Order: sequence, then C-alpha cells, then structure tokens
Amino acid sequence: MSIVMQAHKSTDGSLANSMFLPLAEKLMEKYVAEKKLDVEEEVKLYLMVLEKQGKPEKRLEVVQGPLGKLIRKREERNRLELECHLSLQRWDDAVRLLTAMLRENPDHWKDIEVYISCQIERYKESVREAKEEHEMKKRGRE
Repeated sequence: MSIVMQAHKSTDGSLANSMFLPLAEKLMEKYVAEKKLDVEEEVKLYLMVLEKQGKPEKRLEVVQGPLGKLIRKREERNRLELECHLSLQRWDDAVRLLTAMLRENPDHWKDIEVYISCQIERYKESVREAKEEHEMKKRGRE
C-alpha cells in the first residue's frame, strides 16, 4: 500500500507509471505466487494497481479467478467484472452480466441505462460487421 500511495502522491506522473505502479504490481504478483494474498482488501489493492496501469484484461482475470472469490459481496464482484467488460468493449459479456444483475435488482436504474447502452453498442457492432461483409462480397464479384 505504501508504494501505491507513493505513486498516488507523486508529482511526477511518469515516475508513478514507470516505477511505483509496476513495482507494486510485481510485489502483488509475488504474493499471489506465494499464496500470501488471502484477504479481500489485498485483492482490492491489487485490482486498484491494475486499474491505475490500465490493465482491464488482467483485472478481469483476477476478478473471475480464485482471488475474485475473496471479494465477499457478489454485487461488488459483479460490478468489478462489469467495469472490465465495459473497458474491453465486450458488449455480449456485459449484457450477460447485466441481465443477471437486473434479475436480482430490477429497480437499479443505472444498470438499466448501462444495459441499454451495451445493447446499442452490440447493434452498432453488428451493423458494422454486416457492412464489412457486404463490402467483401461486393469486392469478390468485381
């Protein structure tokens, strides 16, 4: 945590991104390898380090893996996973997760808004793919 705080308080952003955060990540990975990461707060710190470095793929692996199980509240774990899917623009996975979340809490308006946004993005993606496919067929005929 002290290394993460040094990165947070550093006036030199490049130093934080090039030294402090990678060092914190390596230490956390060492603790994971040694199976010393066994408390929810430590997992959250690891996720925070990955988030500050812009590593949503790795964050998703942690949340979905055995370390994610240490996050006791399922809703919190789902929100962390959802953030990763949205960062990675994995609309299908986000919609699947949001569907489950909305079944549990159908009155959560923010989730409904995000669900609608994801569906719109899925639609845009399918239109884009259809256009590309059409263009490829068109070129094939020429």
